[in-house]
Amino acid sequence: MGVTGAGEAPVTGDLMGPVSDDLKIMDNSAAPITSTTNYDLDLGVGYAPSPHRQTQVAVVIDSIDEASGDETYSCILQQSDDDFVADTDILSPTITLGVGFQDFLASVTKRYVRLSVALAGTTPSLAGKAHLIPVSGG
Repeated sequence: MGVTGAGEAPVTGDLMGPVSDDLKIMDNSAAPITSTTNYDLDLGVGYAPSPHRQTQVAVVIDSIDEASGDETYSCILQQSDDDFVADTDILSPTITLGVGFQDFLASVTKRYVRLSVALAGTTPSLAGKAHLIPVSGG
């Protein structure tokens, strides 16, 4: 099921709330990445109230290169109070990525969030998008 509207990006899958470009953490659909990349997002003051803000992470992978057969793709969500200078917490297990829609939940408690996308193998290439979606009441 897709969600599209004014100022919103299309995403497919089971979404728990509205998809906003303001919370787009990754968009490399037009220019695929070929190495491990960190995508940082400043959520701003007050986004993650105490004790936490339940958030759905929706990842849509458009394409991956599997030509050599040894490529691997994964991601992990992290958070920080200080823009990843010294303080980093891991919010998710390592998620293996494949083409299509994948999502997971995370309890965000800090201002800065990072989606770290790891690529390995002979000729890795990945194109896709990821959004943070605040869960109502969470």
